[in-house]
Amino acid sequence: MTDDLKRGGPPNTLYDCSESGWIVSALFIKWLEHFIKSLRLEKSKGSQVLLILDGHSTHTKNIDAIILAREYGIIMLSLPAHTTHKLQPLDRSFFKSLKQNFSAACSSWMRNRPGSVIKQSNIAEILGEAYPRSVCMDKGIHSFESCGIWPCNRFKIREGICYS
Repeated sequence: MTDDLKRGGPPNTLYDCSESGWIVSALFIKWLEHFIKSLRLEKSKGSQVLLILDGHSTHTKNIDAIILAREYGIIMLSLPAHTTHKLQPLDRSFFKSLKQNFSAACSSWMRNRPGSVIKQSNIAEILGEAYPRSVCMDKGIHSFESCGIWPCNRFKIREGICYS
């Protein structure tokens, strides 16, 4: 992970990668530590934070992450497998907006640099332009509402799910 790949990215972004290119337990721990620092959480202060995650094994079968979360009052709630298309707030609204804004930022970048091509070292800069346009409180609230998570709506998903 070189500094060129980070240049111009969104503020307070954590940059890292694994050899495989996929999330691994160590990266999730590093992200969780960044999350704790960003929220300024302190050990055993009695406050609690709900962290909604997909069911990936780096979250659910990572004892170090579970212990770290518990120490800082983080409740990790994993969504059921194969439901993220209906239940995952970021997938339901934020990423669509980010994709559109990133595409527009790429087009603008290329228009302003005729004959140039976008390289890996330009991605953070372009994302740094698109990201702030995609993040807002209304979009976050809508994300959770569209999934029936807030306020809780257990009838949001009906087909193929048995409620007991």
